Amino acid sequence: MTEQRIRYWLNVGTGLIHKSSCSNCLMTHDGHRKPEWTGGSQTNWWGPYQTLGAAIDVAITTNWTSVRLCALGCGDWPTITTPGT
Repeated sequence: MTEQRIRYWLNVGTGLIHKSSCSNCLMTHDGHRKPEWTGGSQTNWWGPYQTLGAAIDVAITTNWTSVRLCALGCGDWPTITTPGT
């Protein structure tokens, strides 16, 4: 069985980046809404991105000056502050 690579999703409403394996992420690896998710707007979820850097780049272009990485289902990640802030 082929292992799926992790993809990253940016929630442009909150500035949070999630891994596709995150239980707090609305979206699946291949871009479908998880059936158990009951809240939030699907239009706020941008991706999937192949790398964390790509998701951060998109966050910067959408005027987020501080990108937060989900610490609930994704692991304990630090806050990333973009240059010029």
